[in-house]
Amino acid sequence: MAPGSLCCGDLQLNTAARVVRRRGATLDVPSIEFALLAALLRAAGRVVAREELTREVLQRKLLPFDRSLDMHMCNLRRKLGPGAQQAERIKTLRGIGYIYVKVEE
Repeated sequence: MAPGSLCCGDLQLNTAARVVRRRGATLDVPSIEFALLAALLRAAGRVVAREELTREVLQRKLLPFDRSLDMHMCNLRRKLGPGAQQAERIKTLRGIGYIYVKVEE
């Protein structure tokens, strides 16, 4: 794996070039979704709290009834599509956060 790259299964993220590839095809991912995906891939297999993602990616405090993180996550899920064996790549742990499902290789 090249320096500045994050990989999980068929997904590769190059942080230096700011490029996301799924099965070799380049995906069009805006800056916020790129940062969100990078944070999830760095912690693949572990839960990342909503508060942490809001602070790190959106660079602000999580407010009650704030749905912007959920909307970015929804857009990202749609672009990434299902993972291996049609499993979801990003799981929501209600009231806690999100987890990028780590693929066993």
